[in-house]
Amino acid sequence: MRKNLIVIMAVASTVLLFSTATSPVFAQGFSLILEKLDKLESKINNLEQRINEDSQSSQDISGLESRLNGLEKQVSSVAASKPDISGLENRLASLEADLSNPETNQDWDFIENSIVELAFQVKQLEDDYTAGNIGGDGGMDGQYLAQLQEITEDLKTTVAEFAKHPESQPEKSSVKFDRTPKISGLLKSYWQYDQYESGDDKNNIKLKYGRVAIKGGISDDVGYKFQIDFTRSGGDMLLDGLVYFNPTLWSKMTVGQFKTPYSTINTRSASKQWFTSKPMMTSKTSPPTRDVGFSLTSKNSQFSTTVGVFNGSGQNSSDVNNAKNAAGRITWAGSPKLNLSANIYYGKTNEADSLYEDLMMYNGGFGFKHEKFAIEGEYGYYETESLKRTGFFVDAVYDHPLTGIVKTITPGFRYEWYDSDTDTPDNAKWRYTAGLKLVFAKLPKMHVKANYQYNEVETGTVDKNTFLTEIQLTF
Repeated sequence: MRKNLIVIMAVASTVLLFSTATSPVFAQGFSLILEKLDKLESKINNLEQRINEDSQSSQDISGLESRLNGLEKQVSSVAASKPDISGLENRLASLEADLSNPETNQDWDFIENSIVELAFQVKQLEDDYTAGNIGGDGGMDGQYLAQLQEITEDLKTTVAEFAKHPESQPEKSSVKFDRTPKISGLLKSYWQYDQYESGDDKNNIKLKYGRVAIKGGISDDVGYKFQIDFTRSGGDMLLDGLVYFNPTLWSKMTVGQFKTPYSTINTRSASKQWFTSKPMMTSKTSPPTRDVGFSLTSKNSQFSTTVGVFNGSGQNSSDVNNAKNAAGRITWAGSPKLNLSANIYYGKTNEADSLYEDLMMYNGGFGFKHEKFAIEGEYGYYETESLKRTGFFVDAVYDHPLTGIVKTITPGFRYEWYDSDTDTPDNAKWRYTAGLKLVFAKLPKMHVKANYQYNEVETGTVDKNTFLTEIQLTF
């Protein structure tokens, strides 16, 4: 599909040798294509409107807007409650007005430019869908995908009709998409205050993340990403180093070091986590967050399935045995409000060949979003020959828009339970987290979070309760 679309757009981007046509046949052909372009533009406009209304509050698609606005200028802010794509909507409205303008009659250059412009918008939507910038965790990506498929087919038909006319010159195609590397970053620091039963409280200020990522494409189907974290040292600074290939819009192959396809919390960007800390069970019932290997992903309007093979040793670490571990993740987003996920991981523990044990993990999750309210949860299980662990959590947040200095205030609550050894009785722990997130009107890419974690144990004494304040900036 993607390759076909690229060829289609290449055909559409011809340089016309003749700019006028007067015969009734050409006039009729112009009218038909003009009508199809008008309908196609309307479909793209409707799709963008749905993204504007339904995207998660944490999504940042300013990059999408800047490209679709034609390199004029970056938007100064993105709404916290929904992406601001008014510039795109204005541009499409202008295009619609031009399409209906009778003065454009018989202007085949205009026809060609309109096709190329619409094709470029579809291409950018595809890229952002594949990168996960639209759709999000609310389950809407399947709905966007179905509309993208329909729009692509309409575009294909329109270009094919345009190519039949002698005014088009396919051999002079020159459309090229921007492959300039994109740089992004994340800075996150926090203040942690630990309350101990002994009264010997402690506090600490720490830079948690100092990340810079570079990603781009070497062709319309092949791309790369590198990400480093300056809070780490030496060879451990590298987080991501990958190359991906998209045989079609709905499939992807990734090779290198990247996130293991397991668990919604683990696969979500660090800049979009709901709370300052991940749940207790996450690192204990999941494989390494990043590992070296390869994966294959397939998507349709409802399901996304990823399978991969990895070393099992984690990022920036050599495999210490000959075994390889397999991971699988499937998500269902057949409803605009509800999404479900299932994950499995199987292989060996990261020990020498004579010492490793069989390893098996599985995880199930859900997410539900209605207007400004969202809730999600996961259950995880970990098992080796000598140890079993399990746990679950439920998160809930509510985005409340304001009109003053603070643009959005988001209260949240997490309930979690974790058992570090199911064969040992009275070993469970509970944690209750209350949180608050603030996004400011003039600093939409910065937020402030405050979380308080209250702990309980089945037996014994609680180690500590913790208060955390976080400041995050993305660029």
